[in-house]
Amino acid sequence: MSATKQVSKDAIIYGLGNGLTKVLGLILLPFYTSVLTPADYGVLATVTTFITLIVSSVNIGLDGASMYYFYTINDEKARGELLFTKFVLRLISVVPAVILSFFSKQISFLLFNSENYTGLIFISCLLIPAQMLMGEQQQIYRLHHLPWKYNLMVVLRTVTNLGLGITLVLALGFGVWGAQLASFTAAATVFVFSFFYFTRKIYTYKFNFYWAKKMFAYGYPLIIGGLAIWVCRWSDRIFLLHYRDLTEIGLYSISDAFSSPLMIINAALQMSFLPIFWSLYNKDENKNKTTSRKAAAEIWSFFLCVSVVAAIFLSVFSVDLIRFISNKNFIMGALAVPFLCFALIAAQSQQLTRIGLFMEKKTKYMSVIALIAALVNIGLNFYFIPKYGFVGAAFTTLISYFLSFLISYIISNRIFAVEHKTIRNFIFYFIGLGIALFFPFLELVFSVHVSIFIKIISFFSVLFVPFLLGVIHIKDIGILKTIFVNRKGAEEIN
Repeated sequence: MSATKQVSKDAIIYGLGNGLTKVLGLILLPFYTSVLTPADYGVLATVTTFITLIVSSVNIGLDGASMYYFYTINDEKARGELLFTKFVLRLISVVPAVILSFFSKQISFLLFNSENYTGLIFISCLLIPAQMLMGEQQQIYRLHHLPWKYNLMVVLRTVTNLGLGITLVLALGFGVWGAQLASFTAAATVFVFSFFYFTRKIYTYKFNFYWAKKMFAYGYPLIIGGLAIWVCRWSDRIFLLHYRDLTEIGLYSISDAFSSPLMIINAALQMSFLPIFWSLYNKDENKNKTTSRKAAAEIWSFFLCVSVVAAIFLSVFSVDLIRFISNKNFIMGALAVPFLCFALIAAQSQQLTRIGLFMEKKTKYMSVIALIAALVNIGLNFYFIPKYGFVGAAFTTLISYFLSFLISYIISNRIFAVEHKTIRNFIFYFIGLGIALFFPFLELVFSVHVSIFIKIISFFSVLFVPFLLGVIHIKDIGILKTIFVNRKGAEEIN
């Protein structure tokens, strides 16, 4: 099976699980928005911003480091030793997050100028180690090419979160505190179940200082990069809290939720692409790695076709979707959906095209690139957020993500040259962005009613654009058939 087909096959399997998570998350929206206000969503978004900052600070690049070294080892016992060493390092890294829980009152006052959210902060601090350890377990399934077992964990988490969310928020009226408690319980449940169900058999229970040193040396430069990524992805909430209010943060969060199908595509592809690419690269006997380079080019083009079409759909119908799933208080959030969707496309494009940086272990370059994008994001936020609110925040996110992708693309391609369809891909990306922006702004800013029939016709017309531009060809559609017919594993990649 070709790398493109194998990545597509695994991405679809991973996407089923992650798609279920997002779908059920959208199912929760009508329940949550019936009892929570945009300001309540603003509170949740502010706390989430705080959580991701802590995660970015204590994460020492272990995921990327372990994935890099995992495929250099052929012995399963040695692999188990590597993974157990990583597990121990992960346990140590979550200690600072637990310590923060003892300062919940002070953090609540710092964020909201009130102690009313002390309980919310406390459970959020405990959520940090729960999520990190859950992610630790889930990566093992990716490394071993076990997408269906991974999906089992996703379903368990989703069902637990859904049931508890409805019970605590809607039935018992616990509000934002109940929503966060549901997330914590779901993450902890997955970690415990996964460990006893499968991953405990993978570990050799021997800490190896050699691997610890190697992983730390590989991953520590990524700490700065992780913090810079946090700035690009989350710092705009801090600006909105300062220059605007919690309601604007809530509207921004709703637009983020409605761009989540792009996160499904991104997560599914990210989980399948790197493990399969590394397997392919290590088995590619050609000195120039021709097969690897061709696979990388095909996969990025294929991703753009799927993701841009999905982004256009979400943007064109964003007003209708938000009106149907939530209520009129959140309708203006549709304005930010196109910006966030295409920002996510740029972010995943960076992951798919910076192979050279990973191969040469140029993690310092990645951190510098992320830092440049973060500084640009902060500078733009000072102007656009006071003037345009959450829409300005979404715009600056798009600019910083695309800039990060562009710099990474240029540098990586000099290290590991891949013949991408660069011009065609870029043209398709910007045509898609223009179409995506046109409809929600026409409806909400210029108050022009657009019939659902015109939207449907416009969307289906877009489906021909990638074929006309040559980004993808008709024969590539056959990949989907092969994915479901061919059940062979990644080990057959050649």
